[in-house]
Amino acid sequence: MYIYLRYYKKTIQVFSATLSYGALQQAQRDGHSFIKSFSVCLFLIYMICGGIFFADLSIYSGWFRNTSTEIVTILSIAAILSLIFVRRILSWALGLILKEKNATEDWFFQYSFGIYTSALIMLVFCLLLHYSHAPAGYLFPVAISIITLLYAIRIVKTLAFGYSAYGFSVFHLVLYLCAIEIIPLAVFVKLIVNS
Repeated sequence: MYIYLRYYKKTIQVFSATLSYGALQQAQRDGHSFIKSFSVCLFLIYMICGGIFFADLSIYSGWFRNTSTEIVTILSIAAILSLIFVRRILSWALGLILKEKNATEDWFFQYSFGIYTSALIMLVFCLLLHYSHAPAGYLFPVAISIITLLYAIRIVKTLAFGYSAYGFSVFHLVLYLCAIEIIPLAVFVKLIVNS
């Protein structure tokens, strides 16, 4: 919470960039990293809160009954870190294949702002789960719904403004959805179901 309050103007800019493509373009012109320490802190908050949130969700849902919470949390944080690196590499590779480096940089920039906002949402819900009497049965669906809504906003922005700004063809959009959005998510869900 200290990071978000300390850089409250940047936090407001993160939220506005998540909802508005124009604000995102302005933030991109200002510089991807904002303040490097701020950007790194938000990635760390996302990894840690995401790991704790997933560990709490898995305990609540009974997915990993024979595994300790600490191990699930550490593995979740490591998986999120890996996912961020894989998305960065896929973005770079897709830019080389499609010869649209600016478009893929724009996509990763949108992805970064989406996870910065998700980090704050997960932080709030993790604090509510651990330090309030609010029932987890209500908190998890609300948190997942908000994160899904942010994800849907990012996808719509990517498709709509990617088409208008870069002239993506239908083939590019299908390739993007399959390679970057659907396959990693499907693999993740399959791993959870099999475990």
